[in-house]
Amino acid sequence: MKENAVLITVDSLRRDHLTPYSEKSPAETPNIAEFSNDATVLNSFWSGGVSTTPSMKVALTGVYDQSHYDYGPLPSELPYLPSVLGDDVTTVGINTNIHTSEANGWDRGWDEFIDLTETDSGVSNSHLRERAAKLMRNLPTSFDQLVRTIDRYRSMKQGELPFPQPDVIVPKLDDVLSGVSPPFFVWVHLMDPHSPFLPVSRRDEYNDLRVAKIHGILETNQQKLSEEDRKFVSRLYRSRVESTDEHIGEILDLLDSHGYYDDSLTWIVADHGEELGERGFIGHSHLGAPENLYAETTHIPSILRAPSTDIEGGVPSSHLDIVSTIGDWFDVDVSSECMGDSLLDAEVRDFQGRDLWTMNRMDPIHSVSVTQGKWRYIHRYDSDGDTVENSELYDIENDPRMERDVAGKKPEILDELRQLSEEKIAWLEDKQNIHREMDEQMESKLSDLGYIE
Repeated sequence: MKENAVLITVDSLRRDHLTPYSEKSPAETPNIAEFSNDATVLNSFWSGGVSTTPSMKVALTGVYDQSHYDYGPLPSELPYLPSVLGDDVTTVGINTNIHTSEANGWDRGWDEFIDLTETDSGVSNSHLRERAAKLMRNLPTSFDQLVRTIDRYRSMKQGELPFPQPDVIVPKLDDVLSGVSPPFFVWVHLMDPHSPFLPVSRRDEYNDLRVAKIHGILETNQQKLSEEDRKFVSRLYRSRVESTDEHIGEILDLLDSHGYYDDSLTWIVADHGEELGERGFIGHSHLGAPENLYAETTHIPSILRAPSTDIEGGVPSSHLDIVSTIGDWFDVDVSSECMGDSLLDAEVRDFQGRDLWTMNRMDPIHSVSVTQGKWRYIHRYDSDGDTVENSELYDIENDPRMERDVAGKKPEILDELRQLSEEKIAWLEDKQNIHREMDEQMESKLSDLGYIE
């Protein structure tokens, strides 16, 4: 059995903003670049969803399930990484996202689960401000925009974000590493690149009022954003990615200072990416419109360091493989429970014909996408299973940004992947799970964040 594993998941992180993936990256990410020099950069890694809930459910259960594609809690009957590792491995989770919080059942199975999504009073200050903004939603958009502008301006002045920052997370991790005994598995989820893109650690580089005004428009009526505004938002996102790199550097230094870096499996992976206007929207999940299943949100960064192993960077892989890979690291066979493959397995590393799925089942439009070899297929349908838009097909080998739909030129491939997708949809429909209902406070929080109505 190997000794330890550390999984660092990062919210809303684009691969083209990391120097290991792009020499033309607009962001400077020296810590991730240095880490990648001694790790494997997985070049064909795809997300299980386009928002945190489905992506992280796939990542930490190692299965596809109908329940993944709503914002409900984690079903108790599904396999779950901290549980499948067994009693011999100490498991610790440090969570910063409301979707993966204790309130949604994500504390199940951990020896210690540190949920940083709430203050001691049980309600975060940002939640109270978001509730105030929610009350204004039925008023004119201009008033809602003003409320949000004022709120973001106050956040800039006070140097705060609506999710935990390094000054909270790093000390918690330090305490964990000071007290835990090997073998252990630690999961840390970071929110740094997620909106709002407030550069609170670099206020000297930006005008507080302009940042606030841009967010007022961004959160209420994106059609009013000018081309210059969109470029400015991209600069703000870049700043948040660079802050993420600094944060990850602190975590890696902490592992090293405790003597755990050299021999531990360490994995840095996004939950999903972020659209920055490529399809006319900024974000990753927007109500009333088809989810973005294109490269900017689903072809994500994943960098894996597993000492004394030979991992192939080009192997097709996804969130589905995380549980199997970490289980394999600890010599735990999860094949009877999970659907993924271990990336430490030589046979898997040589296998190029895998089907990698990204799915969304949020009303009104459901969607499924599959990557098979050089092809990426997208199929959208309604709750009755009827196709609502033309299917799309992309040659991701020659068109990695998925800008040229070749569905009309490749009818045989289109039909094959359509049939495969319809079979997957039918399989999901047959799966039934019992879920706990979200309580009123949870629904309110998700509505405030724009995920549900």
